[in-house]
Amino acid sequence: DVEKLFKEKEIILQNIANTPQLKVLAKEAGFSESKLQKSFKQVFGKSIYQYALYEKMIVAQKMLKSRQYSVSEVGYEVGYTNLSHFTKAFKNQFGINPKAFASHNTLH
Repeated sequence: DVEKLFKEKEIILQNIANTPQLKVLAKEAGFSESKLQKSFKQVFGKSIYQYALYEKMIVAQKMLKSRQYSVSEVGYEVGYTNLSHFTKAFKNQFGINPKAFASHNTLH
């Protein structure tokens, strides 16, 4: 079962901009949705949604650090169609908005 969870984690990472629905992941793993949710949280310490969001923000942070992308490009790349939603999610994760993060990283 743990192997299946790691496979599901990889599917989430490979589809970072468009996280598959829980029912799709559960079917892929051969689990019920509730078993997948419970097992995933036990193994990885986060719900599937929390894990996917965290990984999106890590990708966004790396893209902004590279200084090759604008904030809007990064937001769209990690799956946000509404830039204010991306900004809010990034700030919730890191305590700084993406524009300030990008500016801060260009100064150093």
